[in-house]
Amino acid sequence: MDKNKHYIIFLVLILFLGFYLRMYQLGKYSLWFDEAGSLLSADYMKTMISKMGIFDSIEDRYPSFLSNFFIYYWQRLGKDELTLRMSAVIFGMLTILAIYQIGKSLFGKKTGLLAAFILAISPMHIYYSREVRMYSMVALTALLSAYYFIKALRYGKLRFWFAY
Repeated sequence: MDKNKHYIIFLVLILFLGFYLRMYQLGKYSLWFDEAGSLLSADYMKTMISKMGIFDSIEDRYPSFLSNFFIYYWQRLGKDELTLRMSAVIFGMLTILAIYQIGKSLFGKKTGLLAAFILAISPMHIYYSREVRMYSMVALTALLSAYYFIKALRYGKLRFWFAY
Protein backbone atom coordinates (compact mmCIF):
# COMPACT_ATOMS: atom_id res chain seq x y z
CA MET A 1 0.00 0.00 0.00
CA ASP A 2 1.45 3.39 -0.93
CA LYS A 3 1.86 6.29 1.47
CA ASN A 4 -1.09 8.28 0.13
CA LYS A 5 -3.48 5.48 1.01
CA HIS A 6 -2.10 5.42 4.56
CA TYR A 7 -2.82 9.13 4.93
CA ILE A 8 -6.35 8.69 3.60
CA ILE A 9 -6.99 5.80 5.99
CA PHE A 10 -5.70 7.85 8.93
CA LEU A 11 -7.84 10.83 7.90
CA VAL A 12 -10.94 8.62 7.66
CA LEU A 13 -10.21 7.14 11.10
CA ILE A 14 -9.77 10.63 12.54
CA LEU A 15 -13.08 11.70 10.98
CA PHE A 16 -14.85 8.64 12.40
CA LEU A 17 -13.43 9.39 15.84
CA GLY A 18 -14.47 13.05 15.57
CA PHE A 19 -17.94 12.07 14.39
CA TYR A 20 -18.38 9.58 17.24
CA LEU A 21 -17.29 12.11 19.87
CA ARG A 22 -19.69 14.71 18.49
CA MET A 23 -22.62 12.32 18.11
CA TYR A 24 -22.34 10.52 21.46
CA GLN A 25 -25.66 11.10 23.27
CA LEU A 26 -26.30 14.17 21.08
CA GLY A 27 -30.08 14.18 21.49
CA LYS A 28 -30.15 13.00 25.11
CA TYR A 29 -30.51 16.41 26.74
CA SER A 30 -33.03 19.13 26.09
CA LEU A 31 -32.09 22.34 24.39
CA TRP A 32 -30.60 24.81 26.81
CA PHE A 33 -31.36 28.53 27.02
CA ASP A 34 -28.88 29.83 24.42
CA GLU A 35 -29.80 27.14 21.92
CA ALA A 36 -33.48 27.98 22.28
CA GLY A 37 -32.52 31.63 21.89
CA SER A 38 -30.79 30.82 18.61
CA LEU A 39 -33.93 29.12 17.32
CA LEU A 40 -36.12 32.02 18.36
CA SER A 41 -33.67 34.50 16.88
CA ALA A 42 -33.68 32.61 13.58
CA ASP A 43 -37.49 32.67 13.46
CA TYR A 44 -37.61 36.35 14.42
CA MET A 45 -34.95 37.28 11.87
CA LYS A 46 -36.86 35.58 9.07
CA THR A 47 -40.07 37.37 10.11
CA MET A 48 -38.33 40.75 10.18
CA ILE A 49 -36.70 40.19 6.78
CA SER A 50 -40.01 39.30 5.21
CA LYS A 51 -41.58 42.46 6.69
CA MET A 52 -38.70 44.68 5.51
CA GLY A 53 -38.58 43.13 2.08
CA ILE A 54 -34.91 44.10 1.77
CA PHE A 55 -31.67 43.45 3.62
CA ASP A 56 -30.95 47.02 4.73
CA SER A 57 -28.51 47.14 7.67
CA ILE A 58 -29.33 43.56 8.57
CA GLU A 59 -25.82 43.05 10.00
CA ASP A 60 -26.46 45.66 12.70
CA ARG A 61 -29.49 43.84 14.03
CA TYR A 62 -28.29 40.25 13.57
CA PRO A 63 -24.55 39.74 14.00
CA SER A 64 -24.90 36.01 13.34
CA PHE A 65 -27.10 36.50 10.30
CA LEU A 66 -25.71 33.60 8.27
CA SER A 67 -26.08 31.19 11.18
CA ASN A 68 -29.63 32.31 11.94
CA PHE A 69 -30.53 32.05 8.28
CA PHE A 70 -29.13 28.49 8.14
CA ILE A 71 -30.79 27.44 11.41
CA TYR A 72 -34.14 28.76 10.21
CA TYR A 73 -34.08 26.48 7.16
CA TRP A 74 -32.46 23.54 9.00
CA GLN A 75 -35.48 23.42 11.34
CA ARG A 76 -37.54 22.17 8.42
CA LEU A 77 -35.76 18.81 8.76
CA GLY A 78 -37.07 18.43 12.30
CA LYS A 79 -37.33 20.23 15.60
CA ASP A 80 -36.03 17.51 17.90
CA GLU A 81 -32.70 18.01 19.70
CA LEU A 82 -30.81 15.47 17.61
CA THR A 83 -31.85 16.91 14.26
CA LEU A 84 -31.26 20.51 15.30
CA ARG A 85 -27.80 19.75 16.70
CA MET A 86 -26.76 17.76 13.63
CA SER A 87 -26.12 20.99 11.74
CA ALA A 88 -23.42 21.91 14.26
CA VAL A 89 -21.95 18.40 14.01
CA ILE A 90 -21.72 18.72 10.23
CA PHE A 91 -19.97 22.09 10.50
CA GLY A 92 -17.65 20.63 13.14
CA MET A 93 -16.73 17.72 10.89
CA LEU A 94 -16.09 20.05 7.96
CA THR A 95 -13.86 22.10 10.26
CA ILE A 96 -11.72 19.02 10.90
CA LEU A 97 -11.31 18.60 7.14
CA ALA A 98 -10.51 22.30 6.74
CA ILE A 99 -7.77 22.25 9.36
CA TYR A 100 -6.32 19.14 7.72
CA GLN A 101 -6.17 21.00 4.40
CA ILE A 102 -4.47 24.02 5.97
CA GLY A 103 -1.91 21.87 7.77
CA LYS A 104 -1.26 19.88 4.61
CA SER A 105 -0.91 23.04 2.50
CA LEU A 106 1.53 24.70 4.87
CA PHE A 107 3.58 21.86 6.33
CA GLY A 108 2.65 18.53 4.72
CA LYS A 109 0.25 15.64 5.21
CA LYS A 110 1.61 14.51 8.59
CA THR A 111 1.05 17.96 10.07
CA GLY A 112 -2.41 18.10 8.51
CA LEU A 113 -3.29 14.76 10.10
CA LEU A 114 -1.92 15.85 13.47
CA ALA A 115 -3.91 19.10 13.34
CA ALA A 116 -7.06 17.20 12.34
CA PHE A 117 -6.56 14.69 15.17
CA ILE A 118 -6.03 17.41 17.77
CA LEU A 119 -9.16 19.24 16.63
CA ALA A 120 -11.16 15.98 16.47
CA ILE A 121 -10.46 15.23 20.15
CA SER A 122 -10.47 18.85 21.38
CA PRO A 123 -13.03 19.02 24.22
CA MET A 124 -13.87 22.65 23.45
CA HIS A 125 -14.42 21.99 19.75
CA ILE A 126 -16.50 18.91 20.55
CA TYR A 127 -18.61 20.92 22.98
CA TYR A 128 -19.28 23.72 20.51
CA SER A 129 -19.86 21.27 17.65
CA ARG A 130 -22.83 19.90 19.58
CA GLU A 131 -24.78 23.14 20.10
CA VAL A 132 -27.43 24.81 18.00
CA ARG A 133 -25.33 27.98 17.89
CA MET A 134 -23.10 29.73 15.38
CA TYR A 135 -19.77 28.61 16.89
CA SER A 136 -19.00 25.63 14.65
CA MET A 137 -20.01 27.61 11.56
CA VAL A 138 -17.74 30.48 12.61
CA ALA A 139 -14.80 28.10 13.13
CA LEU A 140 -15.38 26.56 9.71
CA THR A 141 -15.69 29.85 7.85
CA ALA A 142 -12.61 31.25 9.60
CA LEU A 143 -10.55 28.23 8.57
CA LEU A 144 -11.90 28.31 5.03
CA SER A 145 -10.98 31.98 4.83
CA ALA A 146 -7.44 31.21 6.01
CA TYR A 147 -7.18 28.30 3.57
CA TYR A 148 -8.21 30.37 0.56
CA PHE A 149 -5.97 33.23 1.66
CA ILE A 150 -3.01 30.83 1.67
CA LYS A 151 -4.01 29.54 -1.76
CA ALA A 152 -4.47 33.08 -3.11
CA LEU A 153 -1.06 34.18 -1.87
CA ARG A 154 0.61 31.03 -3.18
CA TYR A 155 -0.99 30.90 -6.63
CA GLY A 156 -2.35 34.42 -7.15
CA LYS A 157 -5.43 33.17 -8.99
CA LEU A 158 -8.54 35.28 -8.97
CA ARG A 159 -10.80 32.37 -7.97
CA PHE A 160 -8.85 31.92 -4.71
CA TRP A 161 -9.02 35.65 -3.97
CA PHE A 162 -12.74 35.54 -4.63
CA ALA A 163 -13.19 32.50 -2.35
CA TYR A 164 -11.13 34.24 0.34
